[in-house]
Amino acid sequence: MIYESAQDRYQDYEKNKKEISPFRMGEIAPYVDENLNYLVIFAGEDRASYKQYKCLSTYKPRYGDRILLAKVGGTYVILGKVGDM
Repeated sequence: MIYESAQDRYQDYEKNKKEISPFRMGEIAPYVDENLNYLVIFAGEDRASYKQYKCLSTYKPRYGDRILLAKVGGTYVILGKVGDM
């Protein structure tokens, strides 16, 4: 593909990078929404997403947990906590 500018090439790269990976990292936010649901702050973002995400039954969310999410059917599912090294 021929790009008109470096900015166009970068934007195309970023768009494709996000579409390729079915996984995202995030963190359980230190606050809940008005329905007492846990909120997720995706890696690289400043604010929590106000969407509710389901998690595997073996994982119990705790504030501050670093988590791995997988894209499933147009949304994300929390797979679990990523351990500390």
